[in-house]
Amino acid sequence: METRPEDKQRAVSRRAAIRSAGAACSVLGLADLLRARAVSAPTAVTTPDTSVILVWLPGGPSHMETYDLKPDAPSAYRGEFRPIATKVPGLDLCEHLPRHARCADKFTVIRSIHHHSANHDAGHKRVLTGRIPKKPDGFVNDHPMVGSIVSRMREDTPARSGLYNYIVTGDGRVNNVDTFSFGAAYLGNRTHPFRISADPNADDFRVENLSLAAGVSEARLGERATLLTTLDRLRRDIDVGTSMNAADAFNQRAIRMVT
Repeated sequence: METRPEDKQRAVSRRAAIRSAGAACSVLGLADLLRARAVSAPTAVTTPDTSVILVWLPGGPSHMETYDLKPDAPSAYRGEFRPIATKVPGLDLCEHLPRHARCADKFTVIRSIHHHSANHDAGHKRVLTGRIPKKPDGFVNDHPMVGSIVSRMREDTPARSGLYNYIVTGDGRVNNVDTFSFGAAYLGNRTHPFRISADPNADDFRVENLSLAAGVSEARLGERATLLTTLDRLRRDIDVGTSMNAADAFNQRAIRMVT
């Protein structure tokens, strides 16, 4: 049977209408699905601040003197100390770590981390940054230390204590923030750690610059901060790097810590 032209037009229009209706239903269905997911999504739970203390021993005792004594190995491959049992079956420690042995159920020994360079520098970088270093020797990072990453991610959520998110303490003779690869690399100066160079074991230990100078009240400090902000705005027009942003972050932290 011959189909009239107007019937073809009507048929095409009908198919187009069906396709359009199907598309509309799909869109509405997706919107309903997304809405349902949003309603059923768990409400964000505020978690308390968690502090992590990293004790870094760049020249500490070896594994064969602490966690892997190898008592049955030839003398060339074992330590001279005896292993003792711990609270964890199958885990022995050095005889000189009895207290450590008593709390062995509270820590984990990770034996799978390694690197392929025959120097300590690469080991520092590999563990502290979580990345294989581009340059294995030297202490200056080519990737940020994990503390700098935390500092960067928590810039907008400072610790309730008012302290820095990343603090490093160590030998007072150490003057380079990148010593032992604690630096921020490409994340910039604003994520460098707050460094305490004094020896915490010294009788006269104190953290420098955490109290107001003599004769400076909190009100006067506020006036100085306002003046500094005004001057920074004038200098920002000629600042071509990130130094001003870093200075802002440091100033804000310092003011929070001394007030």
